[in-house]
Amino acid sequence: MSIGSVTDTSSSNYSSSLTGGSSLGKDDFLTLLVAQLENQDPLDPQENSEFIAQMAQFSALEQQITTNETLESILSSNQTIEQLSAFNLLGQTVVAEQDSFTLGSDEVEMGFSLDQSAESVTLAILDTGGSVVATLDFDNAEAGTTFISWNGLDNSGNLLSTGDYSVLATATYSDESSESLTILQRAQVTGVDTSGDTLLETDQGSLDLSQLASVSSN
Repeated sequence: MSIGSVTDTSSSNYSSSLTGGSSLGKDDFLTLLVAQLENQDPLDPQENSEFIAQMAQFSALEQQITTNETLESILSSNQTIEQLSAFNLLGQTVVAEQDSFTLGSDEVEMGFSLDQSAESVTLAILDTGGSVVATLDFDNAEAGTTFISWNGLDNSGNLLSTGDYSVLATATYSDESSESLTILQRAQVTGVDTSGDTLLETDQGSLDLSQLASVSSN
C-alpha cells in the first residue's frame, strides 16, 4: 500500500485548515496519523524525523484551536461588559463625536472644540442628498468647547422636515488659515440597541459607545 497518499492527505488537509479551507480538527488529525502508522510498510517504516514533524503539526493545530476558543470567550465577555455599560447610561446625558443626527420634534444640541480662538466658525447642515439646508455662523469663537441648540430652521426660517441630517464645521483663524472641526453631539440616552453592535438610542439618533467623549448625570 502506498504510504505517500496518506501522508499527503494529512499535510494537505492540515494546511487547508490553517488557511480557512476544509475543516480539520485535532481528532481528525490523530485519525489520519494512526491510519498512516497502521498502513506503513514494515520494511520501510516512517522516519523518526517525519513522525516528529507531524506531531509538531498536531501540537500547533491544538494550540491554534485553544487560542481561538480563548479569543471567542474573551470577545463574548467583552460584549457582555459593553452591553452592561450601555444599560448603565440609560437616562444620562452623553457627549459623542458624531457628525450625523436625526431631527425630530426637539432641538438638536451640537457643538465643537477649539484649541485656540478663531475669527469665525461655520456649521453647515446638510440633508441626505448632501445639499446645505442651513448654516450657523459664530464670530470670534473662543478656545474651548461650544454647544448650541439648533431649532431645525433652514436659512429662510422654515422648519425642516424630520429625518436624517449631517453637519460640517469649519474654523477660520486670524492668519486666514482654516480647518475642519470634529462635531460633538449632546443627547440623553433613552434606550439601548443590542441587536448588533451595542448602540445608545437618543432623540438625536443612535450613538456608538466608541464615539462617547463624556457622560454626565442629570
